[in-house]
Amino acid sequence: MEQGGRKGEGDKKGGNRVIFASGDDSVKKEEEEEEEEGKEEEDKYMHNKSTSRRKKRKRREERRMTKKKERK
Repeated sequence: MEQGGRKGEGDKKGGNRVIFASGDDSVKKEEEEEEEEGKEEEDKYMHNKSTSRRKKRKRREERRMTKKKERK
């Protein structure tokens, strides 16, 4: 298992695979499909992560503004 890398980057699926010398195309296609599915899931995760960050930032700014108004 590799250490380091970006935060939140877990173990990737499809690590050690045995590819036989016959060069079966169906195996390659399966691997490509699995990689694409993994990327889609990762994209969804990153999208959710960025939107939640925006929401948090917005809430923080609103709280700051209300506190400033209360002081006056």
